[in-house]
Amino acid sequence: MRSRPVIPIIGRRVTVPWRLGQYVVPAGTPISMSVLLVHHREDLYPEPFEFRPERWLGRTPTTYEWIPFGGGTRRCLGAALAMAEQRVVLEAMTTRLELEADRPEPERALHRNVTMIPARGARAIVRARD
Repeated sequence: MRSRPVIPIIGRRVTVPWRLGQYVVPAGTPISMSVLLVHHREDLYPEPFEFRPERWLGRTPTTYEWIPFGGGTRRCLGAALAMAEQRVVLEAMTTRLELEADRPEPERALHRNVTMIPARGARAIVRARD
């Protein structure tokens, strides 16, 4: 969800005039934010393109560091359910199955409408654990 957010860009509209450096963005202006770029900031995530699940051990990211569900009043309504389901499914899969990528190189992401999908369908080699 960090390295491959489902929705890589979030759009909003400025509700009150907003100062951004030397500029003032008028109320009503549409703006976009790249979830993908935030999730790959090296100051937040050293070695941002490496898959390192241990980076989360003993650490909870701040509201503005990890935003796969957006944020604020327009945050995804299904975020809590998705996180709960993810824990159940991942626990069941990792205790019962061995998973291995079918190729060593990282899978390219493709944009499909507003979402991102794996270019080759995220193929994997799956074996039952003994």
